[in-house]
Amino acid sequence: QPVGAADKYKAEGLGPFVVDMPIADLEVRDNFRPYGFRAHFDADQKITAIYDYAMKKLLKPGDGQAWERAKQLAKVTTLTVITAREHLLWTHLLCSNSMTQVKT
Repeated sequence: QPVGAADKYKAEGLGPFVVDMPIADLEVRDNFRPYGFRAHFDADQKITAIYDYAMKKLLKPGDGQAWERAKQLAKVTTLTVITAREHLLWTHLLCSNSMTQVKT
C-alpha cells in the first residue's frame, strides 16, 4: 500500500488502520467468487468498512446481507492467504527444502 494511503482513508472517516489483501485477480473456478478485500478499522481497532475488490464496493456495518457477505469474504481471503503463502510456501517449500539440502 502506498505511503499515506491510510491517511487518505482516515480522512474519509474509515479509521487509521487498514488490512489490504488485493488478490481479486487470482483465478478461481467457474461459479466461485473472487477473493480480495480491504478492511478498515477505527482507533479502537473496530471494523468500520470492508472494500470488496471484485464488486468494487465499500460495505459498512448495517448494510444487511451485503455486510455479512463482506465479512465472510474477508475471512475466506485471509484463510486462503495464510494457507497458501504463509503455510504452504514458507513451511513446505522454503523451510523443508532448506532442511533437505542440509541433510543430504
